[in-house]
Amino acid sequence: MDGRRKTSLFRTVNDGISELLSRFGATEQAEFFCECSSARCARRVALTRDEYEAIKARGGFVLAPECVEGSGGGDDELRQDRGRLRSARWGRGMSLGIASPRLRRG
Repeated sequence: MDGRRKTSLFRTVNDGISELLSRFGATEQAEFFCECSSARCARRVALTRDEYEAIKARGGFVLAPECVEGSGGGDDELRQDRGRLRSARWGRGMSLGIASPRLRRG
């Protein structure tokens, strides 16, 4: 499976997780799949449904902290966002959301 198909598939899976969390009124963290383009990556990222939806609303992708390195171009920018999530922007205005490594379950 190529990287784009994997990213699309994992976004669909994450949307399903978000829908189930909404249906059951869950507010605690759940494990979402990393949406990086590596076909071998199946890392999970602990986020609340609201955090996941905020990442999507910004046009971002869920990425595990380990998958951030090397994903951008020369004008990468990484900043703290609400103390728990970081977001990054690079190259062509692409953005992503990353859970803080200390908050990941594993």
